[in-house]
Amino acid sequence: MEAEWRKSAASDTENVVSAGCHARARESGEAPNILLVEDEPLVREVIYQVLQSAGHSVRKSRNAEEALDTQKISNGTLQLLLTDVILPGGSGKDLSRLLRKRYPNMKTIFMSGYAKSAVLPGAELDASVSFLSKPFSVRALLQKVEESLDEKLSSALPNERPFQKNSFDR
Repeated sequence: MEAEWRKSAASDTENVVSAGCHARARESGEAPNILLVEDEPLVREVIYQVLQSAGHSVRKSRNAEEALDTQKISNGTLQLLLTDVILPGGSGKDLSRLLRKRYPNMKTIFMSGYAKSAVLPGAELDASVSFLSKPFSVRALLQKVEESLDEKLSSALPNERPFQKNSFDR
């Protein structure tokens, strides 16, 4: 069943590519730098492939500690942190706070399968922070990334079905 989900995700990714999402990288000459932090390997890999196919430069990490190590060796900039809220050995919220000291203009998208009020209680999200509820579609992911990076690609994307939660469990 996992193979079926991978095939579906690959098809969705091909749709993104065929919709002309590489245009941003070609126009600007530079792809936005994104740090993806997700502890679930399949979810991390699919998100990575989707963002790469859309023309983004993506580094991926399994947890907060690995993400901080990755950023220590990076000489570049970081425009966007895309992180699960609950991570092994730390939280996405703490990771965002630490990285923001080095990258004050960095945007953050928190992802979670839990309700925002449960994982970010009382959090008033400022303009640099947003929330993406799991499960989500390729379209929803790219729209949230575009909103965070002030980019306009969503009109070029085909309609897509959401990833089904049970697909992650197979």
